[in-house]
Amino acid sequence: VGPFRQLVSDTFNSRHLIPAPQFPTLNRTSSMFPTLHLHLYCCPPDAKVTGVMQLGDNSLPTLTCSQLGATRFHLSFEQAADALNHLERLFLELDGSFAWTGCEASHQWQLDGMLYDHAGRVQRVELKGTLPKSAWLDLLRHLRQPEQPLIAHLLDHQCFVNVDSLESLWH
Repeated sequence: VGPFRQLVSDTFNSRHLIPAPQFPTLNRTSSMFPTLHLHLYCCPPDAKVTGVMQLGDNSLPTLTCSQLGATRFHLSFEQAADALNHLERLFLELDGSFAWTGCEASHQWQLDGMLYDHAGRVQRVELKGTLPKSAWLDLLRHLRQPEQPLIAHLLDHQCFVNVDSLESLWH
């Protein structure tokens, strides 16, 4: 066995390996902020409440919709990028990927995201990470120009909820 192969073998057989962290979606981690993993969409006209999902202490109404691809944000990719560039400590790449970091009450937070566009408008925004409620509301304010209802696809739970109902996750 060559030295590289032995090193790899020893590394994978070591008892000192630290497993990758597992972040539960929309649950409290060691941070004081909920962990998000979702896609934001404009609310399609056929969205309707069909149930309730329990996330810890929170009950969130779930939605069904069949016309998700027919709705788009009122913002173009360029307008959304310009709006996000006004947020302090948000770093946006030309491809639409971004990272937003900060510290509140001695707790570090980071939200990673991606803008997806189609036919001249933003179609969805992917978000993963943690952030304080004030930053969440600021992000939504920048993406809702002009004001429009948004829904969130909770990826790990495979359901849709109204974005405004997510505010209850921050205590």
